[in-house]
Amino acid sequence: MNFKCTLLILLLGGASTQVKAQLFSQNFDKTDKLSKYVSGKPDAGQFNIADAADPATIAIEKGKLKLIRTGPGGRPFIVRTTPLGSKTEFVQFSFKLQAKASGDAMAYLAIGDGFNDQAVPDDAQKTAVRLIFKLQADGFVIRNTQQQTDGTGKHTGEQQLTWVINRSGKEQKYTAPDGSQATIANQKWDLWVNNKQEFKDAQFTNTAQPLANFKFSFLSSLGEITLDDLLIKDLAN
Repeated sequence: MNFKCTLLILLLGGASTQVKAQLFSQNFDKTDKLSKYVSGKPDAGQFNIADAADPATIAIEKGKLKLIRTGPGGRPFIVRTTPLGSKTEFVQFSFKLQAKASGDAMAYLAIGDGFNDQAVPDDAQKTAVRLIFKLQADGFVIRNTQQQTDGTGKHTGEQQLTWVINRSGKEQKYTAPDGSQATIANQKWDLWVNNKQEFKDAQFTNTAQPLANFKFSFLSSLGEITLDDLLIKDLAN
């Protein structure tokens, strides 16, 4: 076998591994029709539900998902209730988030199993890990709900978040956003904002719950949230 054939096999093998490792991927650049990103039997880039009751709205604008609350009542949200695929024990969930809001505004992100099809948070028994985003006029603060502590500070503009979650049964290593080799304990999670670590070895809400579903919901007050480049990878693959 010559060098070119060997190189091609290696490249194709690497590409195949990357695809298999991706449990979910969506950057909202194919169309501005929200319905194309929703299905009762979703593929690896679709939600089961992306909805909002009046007066809230949810839509694709300029290649990003935008959730807007203009009054009390409706909560725009996305939820994936169909399992992500392979048995997910050590995953990385990355996405871009930008927010501006008024009042006591909060958003909620959770991963677990058996989630309902409503905007309200699921109970702790169904939730493996969760975060609260405390929204402000020009940014947000991240709250670790299990330890009841806020992160290092307010984040303004669009931010890249990387959430690494380990319930594999052993300590794991991963390549961090800053390029370093990071270590994470079993049944713990790390959170990075851009290249800075926000939380280290934080606790699960329920360590027995699989990492099969996810939900993001704009819970309260007024404002808008923009999401983009959602990617969930199986780091154990």
